[in-house]
Amino acid sequence: MGGNIGEPLLHRINEMASEDAVAAELSSFQLMSISVPPTVAVIKNVTPNHLNWHTGMEEYIAAKAKILAGCSRAVLNYDDSVCRTLGAGCGAPVVWFSRSPIPHTFLKSQAGGVYPKDGWVTLYDSEAGKEHALFDADVILLPGAHNLENYSTAVAAVWALTNSAPSVLASAAKFVAGTFGGVRHRMELVRELDGVRYYNSSIDSSPTRTAAAISAHTCPIRIICGGYDKDIPFAPLAKALISHGNVKTVVLTGATMEKIKKAILEEPGFANSGIELLCEPDFTDAVHTAVGSAKTGDAVLLSPACASFDAFANFEKRGERFCEIINSL
Repeated sequence: MGGNIGEPLLHRINEMASEDAVAAELSSFQLMSISVPPTVAVIKNVTPNHLNWHTGMEEYIAAKAKILAGCSRAVLNYDDSVCRTLGAGCGAPVVWFSRSPIPHTFLKSQAGGVYPKDGWVTLYDSEAGKEHALFDADVILLPGAHNLENYSTAVAAVWALTNSAPSVLASAAKFVAGTFGGVRHRMELVRELDGVRYYNSSIDSSPTRTAAAISAHTCPIRIICGGYDKDIPFAPLAKALISHGNVKTVVLTGATMEKIKKAILEEPGFANSGIELLCEPDFTDAVHTAVGSAKTGDAVLLSPACASFDAFANFEKRGERFCEIINSL
């Protein structure tokens, strides 16, 4: 397992044998210049990103779509309009995933689907015309609707790859869901101090990821946003921050500080939101400001919605700096 998630696979290629399975996350940059068809191709969603590098959304979508070329099976997001369009033109059978039940009338002409239903992660096998409740979603340790979606995606990908019996798939998925506590820089609980929980989600380099991180919390949130400018719109971030209802303080930092501030100020509802909007160009000062605003029962969340390259070599270094500051309190 590796690739764009931070563990390059090239130096491990001599360890790989023909019977091995490789799970590789590929960026749109990589997909622009490769043509190696995967056995199973997965696209989680297609939202604006890296528009400082791509010529526009059309090229970005085309780059992501290249992962589907020649694949044996595809796993796509039923809730994403771009994925629906890509699926309609895909030459391979498609297994769909969703945050809500997918109509069987749609799935009958597809390979299958995975979705939550009645509190269970559920698989629909189109060939058999049968639905299988795999495991109770409550066993998933990771918080948030996006992590339920992530498990549906993973189940769909494994089923598409192996065609495992539902009982075998259910047993394996339930075990992982009930034991996997997450990885560094992805909603990582750094510590709890004086009734405040501090979360490092430095991996969140787009508004979509930050919106997902916000949605995972029901307590008051003090959030740190901002970083490297990828020329992506911040209106979706502003909308997520304001519509959630529990975001109390937003501390902006980095190269995108003023852009995000402008988007928030222009978002309808901000004036009546009660959100405290603060700007601290220096990252360390921004963290201390967020800490100073927190009260017992709050969560302080680093979820930048931006890449890190204005101040750090990568998102890991940014997350490590956040953890260093928090652990020194």
